[in-house]
Amino acid sequence: MPSRRRTLLKVIILGDSGVGKTSLMNQYVNKKFSNQYKATIGADFLTKEVQFEDRLFTLQIWDTAGQERFQSLGVAFYRGADCCVLVYDVNSMKSFDNLNNWREEFLIQASPSDPDNFPFVVLGNKIDVDGGNSRVVSEKKARAWCASKGNIPYFETSAKEGINVEEAFQCIAKNALKSGEEEEIYLPDTIDVGNSSQPRSRAISSITNDLAFLTIFMGMYKILDNFIHRQFILLLFFLLKVEHNGLAFATEVLGLNRPCIMQLLAWSLESISLIQIWALGKDD
Repeated sequence: MPSRRRTLLKVIILGDSGVGKTSLMNQYVNKKFSNQYKATIGADFLTKEVQFEDRLFTLQIWDTAGQERFQSLGVAFYRGADCCVLVYDVNSMKSFDNLNNWREEFLIQASPSDPDNFPFVVLGNKIDVDGGNSRVVSEKKARAWCASKGNIPYFETSAKEGINVEEAFQCIAKNALKSGEEEEIYLPDTIDVGNSSQPRSRAISSITNDLAFLTIFMGMYKILDNFIHRQFILLLFFLLKVEHNGLAFATEVLGLNRPCIMQLLAWSLESISLIQIWALGKDD
């Protein structure tokens, strides 16, 4: 049976609200930019297949909310990251000053095995604004900060104009690969679930490896979106199971692979965020 090996790399983007995290991700993955700002609720991610040095891998890019009330998303979100991208707005000194807070938050939550050598990449975004006349953080200042933190790679970007976005994410992918924490997942070119001799768990795993399960779950998720309490309970249950019993519950009992687990966790975290917003509204 024809087959291929794909490496999954998880990248997390952190930074203050409004610095352009979502726009950078969309520009890289979809080559699109929107002038309409919509704050990210909780967390979400996009994926892009990239070939590097004759290797095929899937870059899973997690976009996060920059608002303070969503900063503590929990270890389930940070766990398993292969690279962390810190983004600030070159026209906002506050967003630059907060880079250290975001870096420390990540190291605390993710608890990488080698925190001193964990790969970070810093992006100074929105260099196109007002032709650069509104800039308050100099490139020299930013590079000095990166040097003080272990020579973190630095790029100045414009999500709107697409400046240095491709180059930045190529560097991000290379650093993620070097982290040595990538996981290879088997993706069959064809799916055979009619063989009765194949164990049920392996048949389910074959289906989910092709991410068909995600398509089905997405439809269910859209339906349940109008029943926020039911959605919250179901997804929170899954989240807690993974948190307390480990990924063995998801992989052995549910037959899910890592991409499916990560997507379900993202939806779980978003559900929790929606409940938080609903609760805040009730308090008002």
